[in-house]
Amino acid sequence: MIPFNTPLNRPIVYLVTHPHPKWFAQVTWLIGEGIPFVQIRDKTATSTALLKKTEQVLNFIVQQDLSTTVVLNDNVQVAKDLGVGVHLGQSDMLPEDARAILGPDVPIGWTIHDDLSLVASQAPHIQYVGVGPMFPTTTKRDAKPQLSLNRLESVCAQSPLPVVAIGGINASNIDLVRQAKPWGIAMSSALMNTTTLKGLYD
Repeated sequence: MIPFNTPLNRPIVYLVTHPHPKWFAQVTWLIGEGIPFVQIRDKTATSTALLKKTEQVLNFIVQQDLSTTVVLNDNVQVAKDLGVGVHLGQSDMLPEDARAILGPDVPIGWTIHDDLSLVASQAPHIQYVGVGPMFPTTTKRDAKPQLSLNRLESVCAQSPLPVVAIGGINASNIDLVRQAKPWGIAMSSALMNTTTLKGLYD
């Protein structure tokens, strides 16, 4: 696992998965290419299906002797069953409640959009915050209004926790996001639909 509070010369690339006809092949290819952080997100999957597909990814990581961090979107119970962390939204379980279930040893992320006032109460329970959306996105129907790059830079500078920029980031705008100096840059469609990492992870 990449230490969350270690300053990085370059933001990490953070994969957020979504359903794909060759889901396992795409996800494991990206991990094999060096993507260090994966959030498994599938709002349509049952808990049983989510557990199975996450277990397959975790087995791949072990077999390849990789240090990739895996978290689940929202599903605290499946995360507990697998011993991994979660990423939570504002309408999900509070991080402090998730931490009580998951224990101290797994990462928990929390989407705050850009509201740093939310962080104080939950900071002891989370490792990083999701900030965005930065650009139009098709993977969330209820996306909040877009943030400016200046606002992202301000949040990154002020946040007591590492910031992962989220929402509509792709090869055409990733360099702009990097300039704001987030800890990580999350991408979904740009990674799940690509056959090359040139411009995204190079």
